[in-house]
Amino acid sequence: MDLWAQGALDGVYVGIGDGNLAARQRLYERMQAAGIPVEGYVHPTAILSASARVGAGTIILPRVVVGPNARVGQNVILFTGAIVEHDCVVGDHAYLSPGVVLAGMVTVGQRAFLGANSTALPFRNIGDRAIVGAGAVVIRDVAADETVVGVPAAPVRRRPP
Repeated sequence: MDLWAQGALDGVYVGIGDGNLAARQRLYERMQAAGIPVEGYVHPTAILSASARVGAGTIILPRVVVGPNARVGQNVILFTGAIVEHDCVVGDHAYLSPGVVLAGMVTVGQRAFLGANSTALPFRNIGDRAIVGAGAVVIRDVAADETVVGVPAAPVRRRPP
């Protein structure tokens, strides 16, 4: 039964939030290709600056703060208490776990995963598909496909793209 074709749906949410970012991206792109609007959500306790920009299909959960001039891509998940400070850029399909803090002017690549309570200091770049472990403090740039853990964050492995 095609509920979309019958007009029974106004849009959908992409509910995959288990860290399987490739599957989340595929589902998002399938919905878009089929012409089905992927809805975003902003919890009423979230604070978004008037100058912040948020892409389609992004889910913003309780107590998230998105600061001035921040840009959050499409199909991103910002979990409870995440802070995306001024002038940060978060790439499409990224995943910011609870309590993540991006200090000003941080760039997070597409499909990057940031673990709970991790922090990125100002002006850092976190590459596409990078993984930042829970509680890590990023004081240097993180390459694409790299996994970093610890305080300060240090590489533990690099995955093939």
